[in-house]
Amino acid sequence: TAAGNIFAGNVRSLSAGANPGGNITVQSQSGSVVLNRSQINAQNTGTGFAGDIQIQAQNQIFLVNGSEINSTSRNTLTSDFSSICIRLQTSDLRL
Repeated sequence: TAAGNIFAGNVRSLSAGANPGGNITVQSQSGSVVLNRSQINAQNTGTGFAGDIQIQAQNQIFLVNGSEINSTSRNTLTSDFSSICIRLQTSDLRL
């Protein structure tokens, strides 16, 4: 969480076995979130919960130069999926 703009790098949450992964939150209270050649990923390689991803900004959210926000699960029959939530106070999302 930051008051101004956030320029995020690579962020990853990984769960293995039945252990839960951590949640990822990127929040700019009065600025923008910029992902430039970055990846935010919650991954599950077992039966545990991968973790939720939340991106929140007051102004804008930019995903540029191949940036990605994703959640993956290796075992789709027994694992819990995470959610990806993008919240904007304005309506300027640029992909």
